[in-house]
Amino acid sequence: MQLNIQRLSTEGVAAEYSQKVDERIEEKVEGNLNEQWRHIQSSISTTAREVLGTTAVAAPNEWFDAECQRVTEEKNRARGHMLATAVTRQSMSRYRDARAAEKRLHRRKKRQHWERILAEAEGCFSRHDARSFYKKVNGIRNPNVSVPVMCNDREGNLITDKTEVARRWKEHFSVLLNGEGNSGVERGRMTIENDGQAVDPPSMDEVKKAVKELRNCKTVEKDGIPAKLFKIGSEQLYRAIHRIMLRVWSDDTLGLVGGSHMPDLQKRPSPGL
Repeated sequence: MQLNIQRLSTEGVAAEYSQKVDERIEEKVEGNLNEQWRHIQSSISTTAREVLGTTAVAAPNEWFDAECQRVTEEKNRARGHMLATAVTRQSMSRYRDARAAEKRLHRRKKRQHWERILAEAEGCFSRHDARSFYKKVNGIRNPNVSVPVMCNDREGNLITDKTEVARRWKEHFSVLLNGEGNSGVERGRMTIENDGQAVDPPSMDEVKKAVKELRNCKTVEKDGIPAKLFKIGSEQLYRAIHRIMLRVWSDDTLGLVGGSHMPDLQKRPSPGL
């Protein structure tokens, strides 16, 4: 199940969501950065599920419905009966008929499914909804795309073992977010100059601007919260994020906070390919 973000386009829904987020987020949350950030996540997630609801994720074989299940079970029973007893002309004929009926129904259901998908894609094209159109097209072209799990180690060697890859990313983000030295960073790839000038902490307006510039169509993080839910948040939400950013700025540490929704404090080469 995933959040029904499309409901935000319904009149009054976005305002209701913003108001309820404002009511849930406390003015001041005691605890470390992670506890403060989890309070924001919980407030957004709970409010979104309450106001927007959820929608089921499309199954890989949407066309396979209860009718398809029924004829498949009938075919399996006919095959089981044929194998459990002495094979006769009647039992073999019954199995062949059941198998043929299953194939006819499955072909018809698949054809109807693809016709419906093509009609929806054509409707998206007519409405100039490019994102939905290409989503439909890409779903037809690449219904299942496996992403290889790999990255580079500090020396640039390829790592393919899942455990080692997870350990390398943990090491990378520990250095990236907490500034634990610069060992292993290839010289010449990035030059950072320190002019000695003090930089002011981010202002409330800068935090608002950064949140508003989040991309709506990016894949959600493991918390399952789309960027759009941050962008239409309340003033109380912006103040809570601003308080966290000020603490991050003063402590010079990010801990486990965030994901793609939090701005990077430092920029270093990634172990990705």
